[in-house]
Amino acid sequence: VYVLACGYACALSEPPRAAAAIVMQALAVLVHRRLALEAQQLRTDVDLRVAPTLCPVGVSPADFSQSERLAADAYAATKAWIGDGMPDLAASLGIHAHG
Repeated sequence: VYVLACGYACALSEPPRAAAAIVMQALAVLVHRRLALEAQQLRTDVDLRVAPTLCPVGVSPADFSQSERLAADAYAATKAWIGDGMPDLAASLGIHAHG
């Protein structure tokens, strides 16, 4: 099973202020957290390969102005991961913060 995780905005310069942006950020964190839990549970049952997420991501999930750059960065990271033999990155999915 190959997983292309989208990640979540883990390094915003400031918390979202608008209600819609807050909801989008919360949803992104919830989906990512669920993925991390399921990846840990399933990794003993299936050959699970989690492609690298971009980190840090300082772009709100409600901001599409950086889509082209993020897609290019994700493509490069995934291509490098494939070249490295697709190591198991499920453990790297945990919720974290940047100092």
